[in-house]
Amino acid sequence: ATLPDTVELREIPDYRYRYVYVNNQPALVDPGTRRIVYVMR
Repeated sequence: ATLPDTVELREIPDYRYRYVYVNNQPALVDPGTRRIVYVMR
């Protein structure tokens, strides 16, 4: 899934991805494409 520009991506120090919470679960997001690359369960 791709996230809209209105969703704030949170930074992870020294890591290429950002994160957001989706349905109370953290998800890694590629900041260039805003695409979710992994949901932690």
